[in-house]
Amino acid sequence: MVSEHQKNGLYTISLDELGEMDLDAVYLEDMIRDKIVELNEFSEYNFDHNPGNPDHRFNLIFKNTANADLEKSNSVNIYSNDSFIYVKFANEESGHLAVYNLIGQELVSQRIDDSKVFEFQVDQKGYYLVNVNTQNYSESLKVYVK
Repeated sequence: MVSEHQKNGLYTISLDELGEMDLDAVYLEDMIRDKIVELNEFSEYNFDHNPGNPDHRFNLIFKNTANADLEKSNSVNIYSNDSFIYVKFANEESGHLAVYNLIGQELVSQRIDDSKVFEFQVDQKGYYLVNVNTQNYSESLKVYVK
């Protein structure tokens, strides 16, 4: 979820309705405050913003019976800012990390050795696939780089 505000100030995010979506809960992750709130539980989420904050500040997490393990989604945080892709682990992890463009070319292949944060710069804007495999976690996520 991209937050593009030009002025300093207090802003609010709210969930008005889910409509026909069959969800147990909707969570908002604020990566700057390192906080996750359930939007079903709180009618609003207020946050301070200044133009120096990263554009990709928030993630929306949808929980239903198909992906009920919210703790798994907290294990790794993958996001972009400017021309960089960031992979941030909740705990030190060992395993393998790879980044692909959408035509399947591997751009980065790196072993993870008891690290918490990885940063990669990419040459072009667009979508990239980030594949993370550790002893306790395996996921591939798509990220957009501006």
